[in-house]
Amino acid sequence: MIFAKYKTLNIETQNAIDKVRDNNKAYYLVAYEFAALWVKKQFKTFSSEDLKEDFYAAGYPKPKEPRVFGAVMTELKKNQLIKFHSYQSYKNPSGHSRPSTVWISTEYSLLQSEKRKTNFKTQARLDFPG
Repeated sequence: MIFAKYKTLNIETQNAIDKVRDNNKAYYLVAYEFAALWVKKQFKTFSSEDLKEDFYAAGYPKPKEPRVFGAVMTELKKNQLIKFHSYQSYKNPSGHSRPSTVWISTEYSLLQSEKRKTNFKTQARLDFPG
């Protein structure tokens, strides 16, 4: 029964995200295209706040509905361009220090993983006697 509750919540959340995206379609498309390129250049962890900061710094106006960035982040995750890394407190005071998701570029995560494997193999060879 608990699972059904969470399943309903996920459907409701997805419906809300879809509604925000659909009601702000032109802005969403521009923001998503920017974000899809932006995350590929991120060789560090980031939050949606970091994305928004760079988006506005690039000269784009603020949206009428700021939750459109939630739809952008959801789509980036769905398209496997980003993955969950951790949580941090919102930096912006209007967030009242609520938890904020920290993401990592999937591309960067794969590079890190390959580097760890290479380092492990090198270390294993150095530690092997004989």
